[in-house]
Amino acid sequence: MRKSSILLTMLIFFLMVFPLCKSLQAEMTDFNGIIHKKFKLLPGKSKDPYLIYVPFDVKRAGRVRVYTDLTVTEFRGDKGDGMPSFQLVDARIFKKVDEPWWLEFSQKTVDTIPTLNLVDEVTDYIVKETKEFFGKEDKPKWLHGKKELLDKRPQLVHDIDDDELKVTKGRYVVILKNPSKGEFHGSVLISFPGDEWKVDRELEATYDRKPDLAVKSIEIDRDNHVVITLANNGPGRLHKARYNKEGDNVIKMNIEINGNRVLTKSLGDIDPKYNLEYKGGSVTYRTDILLSEKARVMVHIDADDVVIEPDERNNIKREVLIPKGHSNEPSQRSRTKRNE
Repeated sequence: MRKSSILLTMLIFFLMVFPLCKSLQAEMTDFNGIIHKKFKLLPGKSKDPYLIYVPFDVKRAGRVRVYTDLTVTEFRGDKGDGMPSFQLVDARIFKKVDEPWWLEFSQKTVDTIPTLNLVDEVTDYIVKETKEFFGKEDKPKWLHGKKELLDKRPQLVHDIDDDELKVTKGRYVVILKNPSKGEFHGSVLISFPGDEWKVDRELEATYDRKPDLAVKSIEIDRDNHVVITLANNGPGRLHKARYNKEGDNVIKMNIEINGNRVLTKSLGDIDPKYNLEYKGGSVTYRTDILLSEKARVMVHIDADDVVIEPDERNNIKREVLIPKGHSNEPSQRSRTKRNE
């Protein structure tokens, strides 16, 4: 009787916990897109608010979360002018959106945040069209939430299903709005189902849990090819969006032989299965570099300093490798005294 009671309790516990685990796992894999930007909301007017746009592309159905954090609050004037706020909208807020226009809009606004100057033709057009919608009492289809920046919990959560994704084509925008005479500084964090990682380095430096890429070993295999093993020493996660193979923020690995660079590879090519995403993960990469004689080999991961890490020293490693058949020494490699 006692045994069956224990089994029943275990079954109930499993049925309760399993859906929760599935839900948490789904959430963790869902948030591939991250945008974390500083902003300065300069003074505006009730009929001419100061606006900042943060566009992003949603790639699949899932949950969008928007958080704001104020660091400077200088409220001036009458609250009747309006309070600073942020809202989540989709591209239906604009009368005409095609792929070239959206691409230009995305690049301009992201690149000029946090101080967006509303002077060029693209942003002037955006302001003109969005003003027609602000102030409406009925919630339009393109509006997915609105919060005041001074709320105790300034955050928005919106779930996007497949039907909505088809209509919006995945084009969404967070709009920060200041109709008051005050000035507000802070940061906005957007997590969403996408493939972007756009984080201000100053903000990334404040994260408690950062990834730590390291060159774990440099060896040669039985065919005298150079083999590299990389690791993430953690404690933080190396986001999947950091595996991009082109653009300004590509994580690269450089290899030098006797002081001459012979190979540059992106992390996406080295680790296509994302083994380095979490702490403790490692990946071994066999290069096409064939050694025929003793050589000094240097490997540098994150050579362009894309990732902020707790320890930059382990990004570089040096070894002296001795190929088979070149020497009667028992070891295939001998370590250099200097090992950075």
